[in-house]
Amino acid sequence: MLEVRPDRCNRLGRSGLHFAFRNKSRNRENAALPCHATLALRGGYARNSLTAASDRGKALASAEELVARLTGNRAKILRYAWIPQVLAGLSLLGLGYFMGHAHFHLIREGVKAPGRIVGYKQENFRSSSGSFSSTGYMPIVEFHTNDRFVQFQDWLGTSIAGSKNVPVTVLYDPANPAVAVIDRPVWNWIPWAPIFAAGLLLVLSAINGFFRSQRSPEM
Repeated sequence: MLEVRPDRCNRLGRSGLHFAFRNKSRNRENAALPCHATLALRGGYARNSLTAASDRGKALASAEELVARLTGNRAKILRYAWIPQVLAGLSLLGLGYFMGHAHFHLIREGVKAPGRIVGYKQENFRSSSGSFSSTGYMPIVEFHTNDRFVQFQDWLGTSIAGSKNVPVTVLYDPANPAVAVIDRPVWNWIPWAPIFAAGLLLVLSAINGFFRSQRSPEM
């Protein structure tokens, strides 16, 4: 605790360096704390401020040290940057293929036919953690091919059930008409095509980075 001589306390007290608090038991009259208590509190606050400033200085020094280390090893980091790039790119390629290979097959080899929406099927969707759920209404589409009617459930639903007997254009596989979608020029490529393109771009960038790292001198 900070020690103060009595005469110093008297001078500080006369100069007004004290504070008062309300005392409920004495009809809210102001009472002054002793001078040495006031200075002790202020001394503790100063020590806490110095400690906080010291911690901030250490954190700033650590950040500067990290930046300097990364800058000093920039060439080595860039040399091996293609590894996480190729892993991320392959992951996106696999995801894009999984989501869109059936759509791409229909885009390439599918046959168009007129159809109509005959109903909607309610589907409940939940997140993997179970904390989020939503309800969608998936269109049931019917079309005619090879002297028979075929029904299928389209992949893109709505938040509410729409009208029935709405005419649509169907894109189906002639070898297996049950594999079909409503033909939408833009949505036929969403969301799998952008994901696949991003994965391909990362893989090509990783390949370029690999060959550049092989041409660079040994560190």
